[in-house]
Amino acid sequence: MYGYNPLNLEDPLYTKGKELRPALSITSRIISLHEVWPGEGVSYGHTHRFQDREIVGTIPFGYAEGLSRLASSKILFTIGKKSVQQIGTICMNLCSFLADDRLEIGDEIEIISCNPKNKNTLMSLAEASQTIPYECLIRFEKGMRREII
Repeated sequence: MYGYNPLNLEDPLYTKGKELRPALSITSRIISLHEVWPGEGVSYGHTHRFQDREIVGTIPFGYAEGLSRLASSKILFTIGKKSVQQIGTICMNLCSFLADDRLEIGDEIEIISCNPKNKNTLMSLAEASQTIPYECLIRFEKGMRREII
């Protein structure tokens, strides 16, 4: 946990911790893909309403696993090399994202990237959650499967 540099790349002090490498990446798998139509909504209270026909993906990862509800609709995930927008309120064990028709149930989605140049870093989650990376790290569900490399 403490191998994570808590500073942004742009911070003048970032180089003092440049030898530190992000300690984790977090992935999940798509469990649902649904076509939605204008006027329909997603999440608690339909906090995200659609203006156009869209495809919504769902992953089994929510605030019980460590995503802050404050980050709702403010974070990105990565599928392959493409960023996808998380939409609606983050639910207890689920969250939704804007998908496309090239995706399939079971495809891997990266929630947190260990690449500091990606848009879905622990730092970006911390900023969207109005907190610091260390707080995000300790929020992640203790029973989550871990692979130590």
